[in-house]
Amino acid sequence: MAKNDTRKLPARADVVIIGGGIVGCSIAYHLTKIGIRNVVVVERKQLTSGTTWHAAGLVGQLRATRNLTELAKYTATLFEGLEKETGQATGFKQNGSISLALSAERMEELLRGASMAKSFGLEVDVIGLDEIKQRIPHYNLDSVTGGVFLPKDGQLNPIDVTQALAAGARSRGAKIFENVKVTRIVTDKGKAVGVETTEGTIKADKVVMATGMWSRELGKSVILSTHILQDVEAVCDAAVVLDLGRVVAQGSIAQLTATRERNVTLLAEPRDLDLLPALSPIARVERQAPGRYSLWWAGEDGSAAVFRAVAAAGGVVRGLLPHRRSLEDVFLQAVRGGDGGDVTRDWGGESASASASRSDT
Repeated sequence: MAKNDTRKLPARADVVIIGGGIVGCSIAYHLTKIGIRNVVVVERKQLTSGTTWHAAGLVGQLRATRNLTELAKYTATLFEGLEKETGQATGFKQNGSISLALSAERMEELLRGASMAKSFGLEVDVIGLDEIKQRIPHYNLDSVTGGVFLPKDGQLNPIDVTQALAAGARSRGAKIFENVKVTRIVTDKGKAVGVETTEGTIKADKVVMATGMWSRELGKSVILSTHILQDVEAVCDAAVVLDLGRVVAQGSIAQLTATRERNVTLLAEPRDLDLLPALSPIARVERQAPGRYSLWWAGEDGSAAVFRAVAAAGGVVRGLLPHRRSLEDVFLQAVRGGDGGDVTRDWGGESASASASRSDT
């Protein structure tokens, strides 16, 4: 068990976090930091025993968007002071990172990244071959044309950082229980209200799954679309893309409901946005662009429910798109409802083809 815990679980908590990896402990740390003290972390084995222990521990700050970069910058700042705050070493070292270019095109890409980094407020240096040789003389640099250096990037020990985050959370009232496995998420009228564990039940206002690759298995207890925490194609039974654009392929509700293929995409054209409230209780809705939405759900029963909701809300099914197949093949199959038969291959020119390409997600 963790230092300040006893085997007896509390009867209730404001928040129960399932999973004692770096994500679960970070959530507990930050919740207690903003004043939510009655937090319980439940770990099936020991802290970091899942996938955290073998993480690389690299700390990079430049990301593809400003918001993600700001979050990464905050993380680096957090790690700088975490050891002093908690007394737990983190192994954090800001020794910088170098990205190398092996072609003129790659160098151009790095220069664009460097420009973006500066606009985000990051310290970044464009470096030539001579400086690269000084910094990493043991590398074979025969094909290198240049690179960029981010001095505030670094590395840490993921296990130590997790323990530090856990220590910070405990110091503000969080309780962490190790060797306690959550066997089921308790729900009431579609809302998570607690967890059942090998040591008893905890009632909670909020339940957070920080269970990584184990999320899908645990999510089955409440028929969750556990792709929210993982790669959609890897764990999801089906996906829907709703597009207010023109119809490029047509398939029947019956054909799509009867499908036994996994990892499929349904293109549908709702007549209005009333379709979204109808689908929200049974699927995750993600807005891609104005008038364009993606939905994911899990389970064969979920598929039938989604298709019924589409029909009831006035949606028009546009076609079936099994993943990992060419766009042409899947559209043709959607139109003809099978593998045989002829079909018109005119999708409406360039705009329809572009729309189709964006849909294959």
